[in-house]
Amino acid sequence: MAVSFKLPDIGEGIHEAEVVRWLVQEGDQVREFDPLVEVQTDKALVELPSPLSGQVREIKAKAGELARVGEVLVILGEAEAVQEQADRAEVISAPILTAGRVLATPAVRQLARDLMIDIRLVSGSGAAGRVTKEDLLAHQRAQQEQRLSDAERAEESCRSTAEESVRSQALPSIDTMTPTTTRVPLRGLRRTIAERMTKAAFTAPHVTSIDEVDMTELVSLRRRMNKLLEPSGQKITYLPFLLKALLIALKEHPYLNAQLDDERGEIVLRSDYNIGIAIDTPDGLIVPVLKGAERRSLLELATEIGRLIELAKRRALAVEEMRGGTITISNMGPLGGLFATPILNYPEVAILGVHAMQEKAVVYQGEIAIRTMMYLSLSFDHRVIDGAEAVRFTNRIKRLLEHPDLLVLEMG
Repeated sequence: MAVSFKLPDIGEGIHEAEVVRWLVQEGDQVREFDPLVEVQTDKALVELPSPLSGQVREIKAKAGELARVGEVLVILGEAEAVQEQADRAEVISAPILTAGRVLATPAVRQLARDLMIDIRLVSGSGAAGRVTKEDLLAHQRAQQEQRLSDAERAEESCRSTAEESVRSQALPSIDTMTPTTTRVPLRGLRRTIAERMTKAAFTAPHVTSIDEVDMTELVSLRRRMNKLLEPSGQKITYLPFLLKALLIALKEHPYLNAQLDDERGEIVLRSDYNIGIAIDTPDGLIVPVLKGAERRSLLELATEIGRLIELAKRRALAVEEMRGGTITISNMGPLGGLFATPILNYPEVAILGVHAMQEKAVVYQGEIAIRTMMYLSLSFDHRVIDGAEAVRFTNRIKRLLEHPDLLVLEMG
């Protein structure tokens, strides 16, 4: 018996997906639930497993092609059976395994919780990729070794970069007289980003408000906190402080934590605070959503941010972790640059851009002083938010960041 394995309806209004990579070849024998193919949807990278044990007869959709829901991806057949014609093949839809769902026993899942390990970050060595107890313990050891060797790798990287620079200066020049052109298909995540940016730019009238913040006191506070955290091996970045300031300001300015329902002509004020965090990955911009941010402490925010960043860079985010955002923060500080005007993550009505901190000579308390300064840029939907409201909102964030003792007092 032959089986036509079709692209299933993955939900979320998705009608097509790009075939990213086949994990099998024609003629291979597979077992039920073995991974067959990775497809890229508008939301996440999805792995589709085999619905039966048998042989891969014919791959219909090649890597790099777009497939619509209901189109045949591959023909499978039982190894012992005689191959039937494709037009008589039985149709089976694929069970969906996103990266957020892994195979593991309840006992192993409980052990992962006890060890405070995100089981989705663990590579399974068991049957069909099942995560075992040994996998968890090996992952824990690797994390410990990683922390110990980070400093050594950083030093080696600097040394290698210097040596490479010396070697490159000695190389002969390359003849570049003949121009070449490369065409790259607009596919996968890049295509999704292009569509969303176009919709946001041509749907919501964007306005951007920019302000400068004195981060000197917060730099000092963070340094003291990290000193206290050294024995535990934890470290806190500036992003949790920024999130706390953002949350306090959102509660006082609810129209920034809203959406515009164009069809019904209504502004939807959200009572939950789900912060999208724009992350630059090798595959493009990904925005996981940190949910229930207002209920988390600084350390809990730091831990959750780290987890989401790691999952995003591994393309291992579950669909649920990429939807439901109420406002987005884009931290461009590590990349440098003075400031930018970010585009809304539609249908949200505001996005906060955070930029690089720089030491500057400024007037402070009537004298010239060296202070650590940073630009904030707030892009907002002018249909929902007026300029005065946006400025009051950023002023509130600015005051909290410039007076971190006040920020800590108001966390509540």
